[in-house]
Amino acid sequence: VVIGTSSIVVFLCDLARGEIIAMHTAGNPQAIYGEDVVSRMTHIQQDPTALAAMRKLLVDEINRLVAEACAQCEVTSRDIVDAVLVGNPTMQHILLGVNPESLGRGPYLPVWSEGADVEAAALGLDIAPRARAFVFPMVSGYIGGDTLAALLTRGADFYRGTHLLVDVGTNGEVVLAHDGKLTATSCATGPVYEGAHIRCGVRAAPGALERVWVEPGGKIRWAAIPDDGERGDRRPIGLCGSGVISCVAAGVGAGLIGTDGALAPPQAHRQLRANPSGRSGELVLVEAPFSRTGRDIVLTQQDVRAVQLGKSALRCGIEILLAQSGVTKVDRIYLAGTFGNHLDPVDILSIGLVPPVPVEHVRSIGNAAGDGARMALFNRHHRSRAVSLARRLDVLELSGRADFQELFVTHTGLTPMAENPFA
Repeated sequence: VVIGTSSIVVFLCDLARGEIIAMHTAGNPQAIYGEDVVSRMTHIQQDPTALAAMRKLLVDEINRLVAEACAQCEVTSRDIVDAVLVGNPTMQHILLGVNPESLGRGPYLPVWSEGADVEAAALGLDIAPRARAFVFPMVSGYIGGDTLAALLTRGADFYRGTHLLVDVGTNGEVVLAHDGKLTATSCATGPVYEGAHIRCGVRAAPGALERVWVEPGGKIRWAAIPDDGERGDRRPIGLCGSGVISCVAAGVGAGLIGTDGALAPPQAHRQLRANPSGRSGELVLVEAPFSRTGRDIVLTQQDVRAVQLGKSALRCGIEILLAQSGVTKVDRIYLAGTFGNHLDPVDILSIGLVPPVPVEHVRSIGNAAGDGARMALFNRHHRSRAVSLARRLDVLELSGRADFQELFVTHTGLTPMAENPFA
């Protein structure tokens, strides 16, 4: 099970064959308490009973997804004999019924850092009686089991030279491997990368625009996540996180959006128009008759600003991490997470989301947290490896750093990152 701030993914696996037999995903129902972990911590601080309520929402949703996966494979939840769960530190604390208050104040430490090996029933998981559940260890207030699980998937080559593992979501986690040493940091990038706080934003699901480009003649084209069925409705429903990034990068490249993030005036392109409120502009990607919602799918000026803020936070975190480690050049970049799997390396390099490397040296590695969790499910040795990685990983805390605040203001521009910004 992978528990994210915005979504939950459950993998049902056959231990004998060592393979996935079903996968189900859903939004994290705790979103009613806020879209980020700080909002949820605040609710718990103000009302201690919120912890139990959030935990129940989470466990009930996991059990629902497990039941769906079992029904698909014609087995029962009582056939499940082992479970591995990973998530960010706040999610893991809530899962275990532990107040996450310590994560939100200096020195930003989890209540415990070792992995938790408990009876699944103690967590409320509706699986086989006396089945065990392993919850991954944590490193700091913002570097948790999901990051460690992603690291488990990296081989020996990751520790040679200089590599970055970047997981972009509501929180952006970055791990630098430099000459065998591991250093990590976390940046509050905001929910824009999950499609939230975007006018036409949606989760990455069939019908969501995941790629946008502008042809030489100026025609705006797009591609949506396809439906599984051949006869599904192919009309789009909105913009997911990768689609927002792709649209902004394409707009900058075509001159429809300035490097300062400002949309060009309506006369620059027939699909640019003034917002009906008259306050700012918007770019029409899909007109209402051709969308499944019956409404125009647009990118607004506020959407572009949200991308700029999330981009600046991640870029600043990476720059400070590299500078602190004395790194001037990165060999390879690995993009983790479902969102990272849909990003086009050309797009993120062009707007400066990550350091400059040859485009072929940016590689998407999918839901690496899920891959690492399954490794630990199939082989208990990897659970010990996760504990060792937690002890080995150094954390660079960005909260309260003056250099982060200074860089943040200067890095909202949609331009490539300098070869060596600290030279």
